[in-house]
Amino acid sequence: IPLFSTPLLTIEIPVPQGLSNYCLKMDKNNSFRGFINVLQSEKNIHHDAGLFNAYLNEDFFYPLTTALKTIFNGNLDLTSSWVNVFTKDSYNLQHSYPNCDISFIWYVKAPEENCGGEVVFTNPNYFKISNSEEYMKPEYINRCSYYSDYKITPADGMCLVFPSYLEHHVTKFTKECTGISYVGNFSFATNPPITRFPLS
Repeated sequence: IPLFSTPLLTIEIPVPQGLSNYCLKMDKNNSFRGFINVLQSEKNIHHDAGLFNAYLNEDFFYPLTTALKTIFNGNLDLTSSWVNVFTKDSYNLQHSYPNCDISFIWYVKAPEENCGGEVVFTNPNYFKISNSEEYMKPEYINRCSYYSDYKITPADGMCLVFPSYLEHHVTKFTKECTGISYVGNFSFATNPPITRFPLS
């Protein structure tokens, strides 16, 4: 029995035409700030009416919340969201998102093959299982997802949804290429509500 498993959802959400160029244009207009070798927008980018109305509301949040309705009830409030632009030598250190419930990463432009930029999730029970993992047979490790970490290679339109407490990092971009992701956090029914998406 895979007891106390951690849910990680993968949802395919097509990237609307023009979004990648819109994000890169924001970069050229100095709407980003450098952060651990990553160009990162302010964390309330969903308040950008041009971005939200043209690319996010119908094209991203509608299919995302439609999928989440099959799992959750109540209201999801978007507490923060931002755009990351990765280039050669960019990476992100291990981190999680406090004071929220659900987080997402949507790959607007995935890095080229063999360029790096994978997202690596750390098993929250890592320090408790590291010794037993070494001696467990591979078929049981795979059956129970009994890994110390789990690496995912991005693809255009891939959206990952996961508990906000789950620590993760992004591997270093080793070649001249560009990766763009839209990242955000939800909380259930903040008071007062922020940007609310009803699930029922």
